[in-house]
Amino acid sequence: MHAIFVLIDTSVDHDELMPALTEYGTALKTFDGLIMKTWIRQSEGTFGGFCVFRDSDSANRYINDMLRPTEEAHPALSNLRIQHFEVLQELSALNGFPIPALEHL
Repeated sequence: MHAIFVLIDTSVDHDELMPALTEYGTALKTFDGLIMKTWIRQSEGTFGGFCVFRDSDSANRYINDMLRPTEEAHPALSNLRIQHFEVLQELSALNGFPIPALEHL
């Protein structure tokens, strides 16, 4: 498994961005290779997420096919930051991850 931590800045407030984020989150439900995403907000002008993917190829496909094009197409989004991580599955299992329903992935 592979994880990414994403932050992006926005020039509009959270409430104004919610419809677009909801649409984006709905589209993510069918993204092949995405296991889970936790949405986060650092401040009023910064949000992002922590995503876990089946593998690094899936994570890179998400970045190139969804994330970067969304930033480029939306004038209120800027300063995309991405960090990549290997998921330590044995240690994560000690604390309940992956969720048993996802073990087949």
